[in-house]
Amino acid sequence: ETVSLQSSVEYNFDEVVIHENGVLTVHGSSKGYLLLKIKEKLEIHSHAKLNVSGLGHKGGKRYCDGEGKGGGGGCAKGYSSCGGGGGYGTFGENGRGWSDNAYRENVDGIGGNIYGDAALSTIHFGSGGGGGYGSRGGNGGGIVCISCKSKIVLHENSGIYANGNVGKYYYDGCGSGGSIFIKCKTLNNPRKSLCFIQAIGGEHNLQPENAGHGGNGGFGRVRIYCQNIKTLTKLKQHSIIVQPPPFLG
Repeated sequence: ETVSLQSSVEYNFDEVVIHENGVLTVHGSSKGYLLLKIKEKLEIHSHAKLNVSGLGHKGGKRYCDGEGKGGGGGCAKGYSSCGGGGGYGTFGENGRGWSDNAYRENVDGIGGNIYGDAALSTIHFGSGGGGGYGSRGGNGGGIVCISCKSKIVLHENSGIYANGNVGKYYYDGCGSGGSIFIKCKTLNNPRKSLCFIQAIGGEHNLQPENAGHGGNGGFGRVRIYCQNIKTLTKLKQHSIIVQPPPFLG
């Protein structure tokens, strides 16, 4: 089951439970900003997710720049030209020409810029990838902001996601990851089975690996503020995989 909330609306709940294989997201007609204030607990069961991937700034149309402060560059008109990946927490990757798997100045789109700050003093959407010869760049990731007075519990293969999308075709740049800000008393993974908090860019997965393609998207940003996790080592001990490495505190 998928439940979609309104974007950019502050929701106040006593508790939120996402059952096995369930999805909590926001309506995708515009950019997705999921803002939750919870008194007791947020619990995400096995294979369930809280997901705003691809709900950030839009990717550029064919040959056009992606939207956002770190929008990937569109490419020159012509066969095999590739768009640049969107940037945010890290630079987006330059487009890499199909024939020689290398960026070609004034032909392929450049990767998007870094913006914002690690502490998320201002929270941002991920930026879109540049349009390539193919069709359209991937959208950037959306925003998740969770304030929970008690605990957040993650179960096996559950996760919180604000990833960027892959470009529509391999010529198109990918979107950058968005933003995840989590504030809670405790963050737990009771069975120590892998679970995920992820705001990464879209990435082309091509064979052969040395083939040219639109630029991959840069990382988004993650901040985690909770009493029981003060170090990256603690996250590892809880088998919580966070990408990119978060700002703690």
